[in-house]
Amino acid sequence: MDAHWEFRRRAEARLEAERGRGFFPGGHRFALVVPSPYPQGMSGLGALWVYDRVNAVPGWGCERLFAPDTPWLDRPWRAWPHAATVTLETRTPLSEFALIGVSLSAEVEVIALLKLLRAAGVEPLRARRAAGQGAGPVIVAGGPLALVATGPVGAIADLVFLGDADESLPAYLERVGAGAGFLEAAAGLDGVWDPALLALPPPERVLPAGTFLPAVSRLTTPEGEFGEKILVEVGRGCSRACAFCMMSRRARPCGMRLFSRDAILAALGEGAGFPASVGLVGAAVSDHPHLVEIVDTLAAAGTRVSLSSVRADRASPELLTALAAGGLRTLTLGLDGASERLRAELGKQCTEDDFLAACGHAAAAGLNAVKVYCILGYPDETDDDVAELADLLSRVPRSLQVRLSLSALTPKPGTPLHAAPLPHEKTLVSRVRLLKKRLGHVKIQAPSVKDAAFEHAVDHADAAWVAELLNKIDQP
Repeated sequence: MDAHWEFRRRAEARLEAERGRGFFPGGHRFALVVPSPYPQGMSGLGALWVYDRVNAVPGWGCERLFAPDTPWLDRPWRAWPHAATVTLETRTPLSEFALIGVSLSAEVEVIALLKLLRAAGVEPLRARRAAGQGAGPVIVAGGPLALVATGPVGAIADLVFLGDADESLPAYLERVGAGAGFLEAAAGLDGVWDPALLALPPPERVLPAGTFLPAVSRLTTPEGEFGEKILVEVGRGCSRACAFCMMSRRARPCGMRLFSRDAILAALGEGAGFPASVGLVGAAVSDHPHLVEIVDTLAAAGTRVSLSSVRADRASPELLTALAAGGLRTLTLGLDGASERLRAELGKQCTEDDFLAACGHAAAAGLNAVKVYCILGYPDETDDDVAELADLLSRVPRSLQVRLSLSALTPKPGTPLHAAPLPHEKTLVSRVRLLKKRLGHVKIQAPSVKDAAFEHAVDHADAAWVAELLNKIDQP
């Protein structure tokens, strides 16, 4: 099949399979670019939240454009057919929009974004668009990456929404709809950064707890990574102090703001019937004081409930029993440091006793497996620390299948470890080999040094680095 018609047929099939789409053509058009393939892009609450918020503003219609599926995504952008750069809803070329929004969640999306803009005929670099005297569209950006990689995001976007955009995004669109210029409409809005006017971003917008509602994904597709699961926020921010994490209180000023039990259940449609499957989203979901009540209520209604991970010190018998009743079969725990010494230095409140107790409660609740996340490559990490990790995992109850997912330390700006060196590949290979030798029964996902190096480069990059990356992308 011709590539153009392949893309078009797939887009039509995806629209037909979606449920809960709230798009209606408006007088003002907003193109939302999600630089991940459709199955991944439709599994992120942030982009789905933007889609709902824009469509809820009177007179505005939001249309989506996702990165092409693999293997097209990995091919040179010049090879992409025209149908790869038109919106899903109306098949309008991206270059015809005056306002483009970008939701950025991960560093790898920077490459996909640059390729998407190039293939669509939109100049990716803000300074070059400005030099063209308004010839290109205005690009507004937001998402978790906007808080981490301010250099690359500021080099691409004309405006960057930092932090809570529950008030600022609708206010911005209302001003534009009333006739204000795209850049002028951002004046005075807290947490909105104009990189052409300010070299450094302003503080992120932090809304007080109780003044906004939890985000919930109303648009679903069977192609999503989590199926047709409805995602809902449990809280924003984190009260923990993990040294490696951009969400911790040591890196961000927003603090932890939890939504009430009633607000979460109301967002999911309490009274009208809960969805068949729900995912609870947040940086520290298991820290919610009423989590057991929330899960119990949903499970009693026949809803399958999942969450990304549970903190070991919060994995009580009551919580795991409730999650098991809600369909959970694999408990996900984050160790993040191989030894108790490292975890204490990192501020990761997870002892061996916490971890083993959580695994014991999981086995007693009837769960089948435990998935463990751990970071390797801290500056003072030793082979003895890694051997301790192997010993700890060997003590997990035998009724639980153990899966170990390893990642390489990627120092994040704003965290206590921001200046730490990237771990050496030979060291990581040696330590993974040690773990595999001692844990022959455990499925181990090895870390990618290449991915960690690219993430680190993006997080610490400036506009010149983005221009150099773009030149590489442009080369045949």
